[in-house]
Amino acid sequence: MIDKILKAARVVGEAAQIHDLPGGTIESPNVERVITTDVEAFEELVRLVEDYFNPGRAPGSLCQFCQAPLVWIKTGNNSRAPLDAAHVSGLDDTGRHHRIRLSHFATCPRPPRRKPRP
Repeated sequence: MIDKILKAARVVGEAAQIHDLPGGTIESPNVERVITTDVEAFEELVRLVEDYFNPGRAPGSLCQFCQAPLVWIKTGNNSRAPLDAAHVSGLDDTGRHHRIRLSHFATCPRPPRRKPRP
């Protein structure tokens, strides 16, 4: 993943151009330096960095009912399940620290209404 980020950063850097825009007054001329680059390449770089720092998050992975951020996993039968993006941490009986994510099906404050099974 770092390789993809570095490659995208190189593309943004290679497309960058520096422009000096004159400003100020005749007595005190002021030059403003502006850097422009390829917008699509920059957006791709931002997307890659966001994916790196938010592992498991896919674009648009917010709960449609409460808008909470989600992380998706594959279950044992290859179906996808949403987990809360925030970790819950605590100590067990032996004093070991654990971090877990809870199923969003259990924690959603506005779950959808489900029809009872016949």
